[in-house]
Amino acid sequence: MMKHLLLLFVLINLTVYSQDIDKNLCKAIVINDSLFNTESDSYEFDIVTNNIVHNIVRYQIENINDIITVEDNCLFFRISYACGCGDNKSKLVSDGQLFRDNQGNLYYQIKLIFKNENQFCKALCHDRLLFDISSLKDNLKVNHLKFEGFDNLIKL
Repeated sequence: MMKHLLLLFVLINLTVYSQDIDKNLCKAIVINDSLFNTESDSYEFDIVTNNIVHNIVRYQIENINDIITVEDNCLFFRISYACGCGDNKSKLVSDGQLFRDNQGNLYYQIKLIFKNENQFCKALCHDRLLFDISSLKDNLKVNHLKFEGFDNLIKL
């Protein structure tokens, strides 16, 4: 009985720990105009409520800030996709151009380039993606990002 309780305690701690953002795992954002125009393979966003991962279809997302979190210089979100029989690659990309919205907020546009070689697989995977956006925050006047396909700005 004690072994089972110890195992349960360890699993709970690992689950809680995995929710924290490890800034050492943040991959650098890529600033490249031509890469920004590359098409991405399909993926959906995920949210976690009560330690359960839920898949969300894009049109159900009212505010991208409910999906994306920014802590210090690390942008964090979760995705789900078909998996189980191949590799995938993900890059967060910006074209590096500054835009201004109707309220005068300066922002960079960003998008996830997701290449999935698992598209005909039957498993569903959930990944936590972390990206270092410090290179976009060098411009002190910019305090927002805009994720492609969404109207809301992400506050930095």
